[in-house]
Amino acid sequence: MTAPGLAAAERRRVERLILHGTERSWLRYLAEVTDLVTAVASGARRGDRAAALLAGEVVLEHHRMLIGLPGTGYGRTAADRRALETAVSALRQTSPAHSTTPAAEATTPNTTDPARTTTTDAPPETQQPPHTPDTRQGRQGGRG
Repeated sequence: MTAPGLAAAERRRVERLILHGTERSWLRYLAEVTDLVTAVASGARRGDRAAALLAGEVVLEHHRMLIGLPGTGYGRTAADRRALETAVSALRQTSPAHSTTPAAEATTPNTTDPARTTTTDAPPETQQPPHTPDTRQGRQGGRG
């Protein structure tokens, strides 16, 4: 099967899991992708490191979102999450290009867009969001 065909098949598989799967089947899928990513990161399995990084970042975000769901999924996947964090870190260090996924953007300061000037160097409690002027009518900076 060609790469586009494999990608389409994986997309259909994930769609089925999301629409018709169970918590157990979703956690099994996350574990499967985690195993693939960690194997590529460690060198135990050959694979495209950039693709592994992308998959790892996406699946790591799904692991983190489990904290907001009822049940024990977040606690049960703690070891996988730690392994995935380590693998993603290793892949970021050796990846030829930085990832452009939301997970990577959250950890990489934006230096090209002056409206997005927050960085992750400061602790979260000291970071300030970019200033957005109030453009509603009648609000010209004074009382009104």
